[in-house]
Formats: sequence, structure tokens, C-alpha cells
Amino acid sequence: MAIADARGIVRPTPLFESWLTYARKIKPRWVGLDTAADIFVVNERDRSQVRQCISLLRGACLELDCAIILLAHPSLTGINSGTGLSGSTAWNNSVRSRLYLKSERKDKDDESDDDEPDAGAVRILECMKSNYSALAGAKRLTWQGGLLIPVPTMTAVETQALEHKAREIFLTILRRFEAQHRDISPKAQSNNGAPHVFAGEPEAKELHKSHKVRKRLLREAMTYLFSINQIYQTKPRGHRYPILLPQAPLL
Repeated sequence: MAIADARGIVRPTPLFESWLTYARKIKPRWVGLDTAADIFVVNERDRSQVRQCISLLRGACLELDCAIILLAHPSLTGINSGTGLSGSTAWNNSVRSRLYLKSERKDKDDESDDDEPDAGAVRILECMKSNYSALAGAKRLTWQGGLLIPVPTMTAVETQALEHKAREIFLTILRRFEAQHRDISPKAQSNNGAPHVFAGEPEAKELHKSHKVRKRLLREAMTYLFSINQIYQTKPRGHRYPILLPQAPLL
């Protein structure tokens, strides 16, 4: 759609002119162009050439009174840094808004108990720039029936019920561990930390299919139970580190 000449001047091609002529007829509300590397034969690291490409699209936006969405693939650096950028910073600086669609990062704790091949295939849509509004919060999307649709969110009542259930399960597992003389640490990040260990127990699997989510729920449950004195930590004789115990009932 555009190509840079020997002097670095970006000039539209006949394809750009034919697209613009067709758009004038149908008057679209928005246009998607896929991708920047395929439609612009320029040096993506040259700020001047990048700005000229965006200026061509901005002119079309103003004439057609529509939005143009230009897709671009991030570089490895852009992926690792979380910015989603590639080439010159002008790709970001010259536009009025920018969205970044990325895969949800996985870690060793983010294992699903669901055997379906698409389990955990979540994409995150982040608003990286918005000149005319506050930045919107990230949206979690999942692929269903050829569409990316929002991941359902729980209501306030459902959230409270889940938190209450996590606290009950935490106490149930802790009492079982105490009866079996299995020491558990109150330090959430240690190898034998209660949230990490309890998240793998059968009772906890009722909370969520993801180990990472179960761990978070149980960590929050532990913090709450500490605050209401339902659990406590102690350091029995011979123990190097403190262990976690349920609060003894008052007589």
C-alpha cells in the first residue's frame, strides 16, 4: 500500500488509491489492515518513514470519518518486555491508541486439572495507549466457535461464596495435616508453604481447575484466617522454622 523511495519518502501505491476509492463508496465505520510489515515496504526502525505511514492512514481516517486498525506483530523484545512493540517507537507514538493481544503467561504452578486440549487457552487484551480516555483494564478472552469472547466473571455474591469456601477448605486440610503430624509453613512462598501444598490436595480441587488460582485463593484465605485468629503459627522445640496450626477452641 506504500513504499519508501531512495530518498526515504513514503509514497502510496495504486493499491492504496484503489482501496481508498472503494472505501469512499461503502463508507466503513472501521477498517482493519493486516499487517504493517505486509502493506508497508519501509524500514520499520526509521522513525521518519514510520510516521509517514501513519500519516497516510490518518489522512484516510479523517476523509472517511472512520477508525483504522493496523495490526502488527511484536518483536521478541516486545514480547519479553510486555510492551508488544517492534521497530521504531514511532509505531506507538504516532497513533492515538494501541491495544496489545497476547497469550496468558503460564508458570509451573498454572497447571489445569482439565484434560481438554483447549483448557487454559486464554488471551489477554491490554490497552497500552489511549489519548482520549483513561486506560481501560485488561480483558481476558477465550477462543470459542471462531470468536474471541470475554471470559465470564463472577458476581460479588459468587466471589464471596468462593472465598468462604476457600477458608473452610483451608481449615479442613490444616486440621488433617495436624492430625497426621505433617508440619506446614505459614510462609506462602516456601516449598512447604500452606497455600502451595494445600492447592494440590483433593479438597482444594473443588475451588478451581487451575493450581495457580487455587493457590491464590488459599493464600487469601490464610491471610483472612490469621486476621480473625482462627489459625496461628508456633515454633515447637526442635523446629528450626515456625509451623502453622489451627487455633484451639476456647474452653
